[in-house]
Amino acid sequence: MAFFDMPLDQLRTRRTTAVAPDDLEEFWDRTFADARAAARPTRVEPVPTPLRLLEVSDVRFTGFGGDEIRAWLQRPTDGPVRSIVVEYIGYGGGRGEPHEVSAYAVAGHARLLVDTRGQGWGLVRGGDTPDPQALGVSGLNPLTRGIEDPETYYYRRAYTDAARAVEVARELVPGVLVVAAGGSQGGALAIAAAALGAREGQPGVDLALVDVPFLQDLPRAVGLVDAEPYAEISPGTWPRTVRPRRRCAARCRSSTAPCWRRGPPARCFTRWR
Repeated sequence: MAFFDMPLDQLRTRRTTAVAPDDLEEFWDRTFADARAAARPTRVEPVPTPLRLLEVSDVRFTGFGGDEIRAWLQRPTDGPVRSIVVEYIGYGGGRGEPHEVSAYAVAGHARLLVDTRGQGWGLVRGGDTPDPQALGVSGLNPLTRGIEDPETYYYRRAYTDAARAVEVARELVPGVLVVAAGGSQGGALAIAAAALGAREGQPGVDLALVDVPFLQDLPRAVGLVDAEPYAEISPGTWPRTVRPRRRCAARCRSSTAPCWRRGPPARCFTRWR
């Protein structure tokens, strides 16, 4: 694990040197058009729990490619709902059990805790959402799953799921502020939801609460950090074993960086490592 970086004053003003692909806008426009065309009605089923101040529902909605994504909806049993917080999960984690609550829910906000496809092996909480479209060469982690091509890359699917969750949240609790929140990988998914959500006249999110976001400026990160999961796409590991695909992998990481997306940003509060 690296123990060095730029001086703090340089980090505060640094901007990535990565260049967005020319077809980035078309790539995401097409991705969302396909996801909406494959969408099915959202299913919401109440779940019995020992909680007396919150009611919990099992939510099933369609994400990328019409795949079913699971989530928990928690909301106060009494009083008005202040907002709905769409919460995304850190790397390796799943949505866990319906009775596991957060400060958002007990503070009067509805909370949509979105499962991450194909994850749930770490961070104590298990997951319930498979990744049926996993294709291509990969390492042990989702970071390299399908990385040979932007069309098959894992985070194309995960980012689409995240933005679709925002649309579902507005359907479930209409007329309130929608907040995207998360830390680490969850922070990256919250940024993706904020950047990709305001498309084709959709309102997107009103506020983003982002903590120590993962997946930011990947070209620099893989040259600086030798720990997993970044090690899987560092020059000394996966790309070398499949050398002809290294250029494809670099383009893939740029094409699936939604922060390139132009448009009105949500208010975003973030804390970086």
